[in-house]
Amino acid sequence: MHFGTPAALWALLLLAIPVLVHLFHFRRYKTILFSNVRFLKNLETERKNQNRLKHLLVLTARCLALACLVLAFAQPGCNTQTNTGAGKMAVSLFIDNSYSMEARNSGGILFETARQKAREIVKSLGDAAVFQIQSQNPEGRHLRFVSASEAVRYIDELQISAKSITLEQAWARMQESLQNEPYSRKSAFVISDFQTGFVPKGGKYANAAGIALQCLKLDPPVRGNLSLDTAWVDNPFPMPGEKNLLRFRISNYTSETVSDLGVRLTASGELLGIGKVTAEPWSSGTGSISFTQPEAMAAGAVLQTEDPEMPFDNQLYLSPGATEKKHVSVTGTNSWCKEAMAALSLVVPELKAGNIAFPAQQAWFITGTGGLDAAQAQELVTYIQSGGTAVLAPSISAPVTVFKELEARLGLPAYTSWRKEKLGINRKSLSHPFFQSVFSRIPGNMEMPAVLQYLSAPGAGNGETILSLENGDPVLLEFRNGAGRVYVFTTALEPASTSLVQSALFLPVVANCIIHPESGQGLYAIAGSGQSVPLPGVEPARDGSWILKLGGEEFVPELGTGVSGRELYIGSILDKPGIYNLKSKEKAAVVRNIALNASRRESDPRQADAEVLQDWSKRSGAAFMKDSNAGLAGSVLQRNSDLWRLFIWLAAVFFATEVLLLVFWDKVNRNLNQKKVITT
Repeated sequence: MHFGTPAALWALLLLAIPVLVHLFHFRRYKTILFSNVRFLKNLETERKNQNRLKHLLVLTARCLALACLVLAFAQPGCNTQTNTGAGKMAVSLFIDNSYSMEARNSGGILFETARQKAREIVKSLGDAAVFQIQSQNPEGRHLRFVSASEAVRYIDELQISAKSITLEQAWARMQESLQNEPYSRKSAFVISDFQTGFVPKGGKYANAAGIALQCLKLDPPVRGNLSLDTAWVDNPFPMPGEKNLLRFRISNYTSETVSDLGVRLTASGELLGIGKVTAEPWSSGTGSISFTQPEAMAAGAVLQTEDPEMPFDNQLYLSPGATEKKHVSVTGTNSWCKEAMAALSLVVPELKAGNIAFPAQQAWFITGTGGLDAAQAQELVTYIQSGGTAVLAPSISAPVTVFKELEARLGLPAYTSWRKEKLGINRKSLSHPFFQSVFSRIPGNMEMPAVLQYLSAPGAGNGETILSLENGDPVLLEFRNGAGRVYVFTTALEPASTSLVQSALFLPVVANCIIHPESGQGLYAIAGSGQSVPLPGVEPARDGSWILKLGGEEFVPELGTGVSGRELYIGSILDKPGIYNLKSKEKAAVVRNIALNASRRESDPRQADAEVLQDWSKRSGAAFMKDSNAGLAGSVLQRNSDLWRLFIWLAAVFFATEVLLLVFWDKVNRNLNQKKVITT
């Protein structure tokens, strides 16, 4: 139980008054001479006991009545939250409208069920609340708090969205909106199928605002799915008529092996090639398609497979012309890194000497550093947050504190010593998605490079381990901050520290640090993701002179300048998959084609584990309600916050009990005593 006005509980000290009156109330007895009354002594003793019991019962009833009055003024509630008060209630209602909600169970389509339950919740609260309708990609007007009738209209307008956010993001957005509202009573509802991608493990689900939160979990049907996850080409700069190889990855979310699944590549309606792929249950498989580069492919291509269960992730829109060479600044005297850069066709290396500064370069490869000072570390963080990529590797003579200024800024671990021990790199590291573009199948007889000395730390900090040693210590870590990334080697990239630089693995590791394989190497971006797509060669123009077209729809693009030059911001308005045409209003010619695809967060059809949901419920204080109780949501919240009415009634009952004791106790006992005297 909690109290809206806990200060009123100090009034409970007033209960001491009737207790003191009872303890110090001495009655004066008058002596009256009478004949022998020894036969009445037993009766007199019994009467005194009855009076003592009467006074104790009256005192108890009086104290309970006063206590109930005090508790009523303290505004009690039985919810686990601390959110009570008079007046209207602010309610934020999240309705999951992601692709997974298109599934159909025995009750119908999940999304339609979610909308119906949301209407019931709104109607149950009625005019006692104002409502905000949240979703995966809400319109700006839906985020306003409105009346019940307008909220129902907003619910009716909701449609399935290609954008997908996590429960952590949705809950943070709901809390922020409710905290900015002046209403003292605040509640939230989440209606979703609580899919694995929606409720990832380890999310931050704290309920700092003490908001009363209820969740409605819709059970999806048991089904599998095949997801076409990503694609990349061996040569992103082919000439028309040249041979090229498109690689792709399929995820198998079923309990059966998928063998020789056909995947088609088309451009402008023309079939360019067919590939096949095999994937084990609950695993991924990589395939490829060999094709001849046509002229029309610059306008966009489609990679497609067939899966009737969840068709939204059956195809990938590709725009090969969007990939440009990356300009990489290389500092230090490490000849191995410079040779690797020179061997990469996707990279234009620019050698830097002297002080490290961070201009508008797409990536920085910093080796041989003796450590960054505070100013350089802050410049690096700013550069990363704006979308840049940095690769850091210490020299063999660098101090243990080489990355000290980045520990707090980027979450790097606190390195304690240089550890000198020959250890091999763990073969299991090659199964990391970082290497998905390197191996279609990891060779069984591949000799793994060794490390002779490396920086040692108790853990990996906030980074993700990509390459690790046989003892589990990391060799290569990835840190993400804002729109950019930092890759940190814990060993010097020199033969005296590691044989990695002399192995066949070194070049693809360096390439993937600069060109992230999961991004499709510029073939596409994620719809509504907030990513920025580089547009080299597109000059700044007057406001409103550019338009984006997708079919019959037109959008005003958000163009800006980033670390790679001119960039297109993929905001929430660009939430539909497809190939967008960037055009000038003055000219009909298409300047650039940009492919956008839906996030694959919805591809795994499984619901979140019970343990994960329990963790979410524990941290946020959420209570899961039955779908049949959606229409009772208003009365449940009202009972939780209006318990003061119950205490008013209890106070009245105890006062009535006191009056009955005072009026009828003596009368009843007098009659009983008279009967005993007569009998005696």
